[in-house]
Formats: sequence, C-alpha cells, structure tokens
Amino acid sequence: YAPGSTFKMIVAIAALKYGIINATSTHSCSGKIEFGDRVYHCWKNNGHGSMDITAAIKESCDVFFYELSKKLGIDKIAQVAEEFGLGKVYDINLENQKKGIIPSKKWKKNNIGESWYAGETLIAGIGQGFVLTNPLQLAVMTSIIASNGKKVEPTLIKKNKYEFEQNKYFKEIEVVKNAMFKVVNEIKGTAFKSRLADIQFSGKTGTSQV
Repeated sequence: YAPGSTFKMIVAIAALKYGIINATSTHSCSGKIEFGDRVYHCWKNNGHGSMDITAAIKESCDVFFYELSKKLGIDKIAQVAEEFGLGKVYDINLENQKKGIIPSKKWKKNNIGESWYAGETLIAGIGQGFVLTNPLQLAVMTSIIASNGKKVEPTLIKKNKYEFEQNKYFKEIEVVKNAMFKVVNEIKGTAFKSRLADIQFSGKTGTSQV
C-alpha cells in the first residue's frame, strides 16, 4: 500500500543528511505549490503558514515535503528509504511478503521504460505515486528510528543475543524522534486524539489516496 505521510520521516532524514535543510530552516505553506504546469495541494487548504521540519512532521504539511523532495531528487530519497528497511523482503518465516516499490530513475526506466518526471518526485515525497510498502517494512523503519539508528532485522523467534549495526543517521533521527513525539502529544499534532493518559508514545499518521 502507499505509505502516505508515514514516508515523510524518510524524506526528512534525507533532507537533513544532505544539507537541504537544518533543524531550524523554515518554509511557508500557503496550501499549494505550483511546479511545472501542475498545482500540488496540501491537505490543509488554507495552508499551515511558516513551518520548520519539526512542525512539518507534527502537522504533516505536504507543501514542506514537496519542497524538500524537489531539492533532494528521487534517487537520494530512494537510497535513504532502503537504508531504513523499505523495499526489502525479510528472511523470516512469513510467506507472501510483498517487496513493494521504492522508486528511482533507474527503477522507472527498467520497469516502465520511461524517464522519470520531476513532478513524480513531489508525489513520492508524501508517500504516494509509485511508492508502495508493507506493514512489516514500516515496522522495521520505525524500529530503526526508535532505536536511534540501530539496523533492526525482524525475527519471529526471540534470540539470546542480537547483533546491531549502527547506521549513520544519528543526528537526523534525533530531530525526527522529537517531531514524532509532538505528533501524538501536542495540540495540532495529527495523532493528538490517539494519545493515552498512562503511556507516552510517539507516532506518525498517514492518509493515502487510493
């Protein structure tokens, strides 16, 4: 399925890693962005106003992520997505795993026989278009974020010892983790209604057009 806005954490980490933005960079959302001959809309019609990366994740601002995606390009997004466990089939006893799609310029040329269009990057940046994931992949992605970048391999049977390889996104993950806490626990967070009185947790909403 299209992961929708749950994919925005990947785009955020990529943008921070490649210096497209830092934790305090802002962009103003008016509710839409014009790119080429198309208008790309935010889910909030009248816009979110000025956003930094934390607020953009917390309130799930599409325009902010259109801007990041446009500057990043699809291949950098795809590289980070794969490092966070998307686009993979895992070696556990679960049959019928779907690999999903983490698109890139090469993927589209090889599978569809067409060149990549820049506008497709904007749609991919909010987890739609060609992007497809499964729940296990999203669980792995979230586990890597929650564990500060430890590369998590899913298992069905508990082991006595787990070997974790550390990935290279520690600083970027800290920014995203802070934002995911605000998604659930602060007013205007898109999952604020899902918070619990006795357990604090973090999260990210995703709503995809089907």
